Amino acid sequence: MKIKSGAKSEKNMSIYESGINGERTTFMLHRLPLFLNSITDLKFVIILGGTNDLGSHYDTKKILGNLIRMHKMVLQKSNIEDPIYSIVVSIPPCGWNIDESVRQAVNIGLKEFAKNCSHMVAFVDSDEIFDVLKNQKKQILWSSDKVHFSDMGYDELGNVLFQTMIEFLEKKKTNSIMSNTC
Repeated sequence: MKIKSGAKSEKNMSIYESGINGERTTFMLHRLPLFLNSITDLKFVIILGGTNDLGSHYDTKKILGNLIRMHKMVLQKSNIEDPIYSIVVSIPPCGWNIDESVRQAVNIGLKEFAKNCSHMVAFVDSDEIFDVLKNQKKQILWSSDKVHFSDMGYDELGNVLFQTMIEFLEKKKTNSIMSNTC
């Protein structure tokens, strides 16, 4: 699944991509309200950020705080009649010389946030998809810069995200939504 900028509709689904290469979570945080207010048919918002923050040596508190604030913005936009779910994607491993302990601490915090908000938030562990240290075969999922994914890597991420959405919606059929807050 390769997604390009703009919207693609297929069987009553639109996919919008608004990521910017090199962007840090501080700027994502400022752009997100514009995005949320410009789209009326949102069902899921997927947030993957923090790698560039790690490359800029931001600390755990700043990165995690920005990412959680973004997810909370999504939930605030949601309502009981027409919920918007948030998908947390952990910061993937990368080939930069980053502080791995900060990446792991942010990811633990993100996983905990998703667990506490599991009625509205799903968690995707990027390590399970992309960690080449655990599985050398996963090298093909990375571009040559070891920071961005290859076409195959983006396809794999898309497949995992799609499956996560399907499983999340299946759970929602049996569990009613009581609140859009965490």
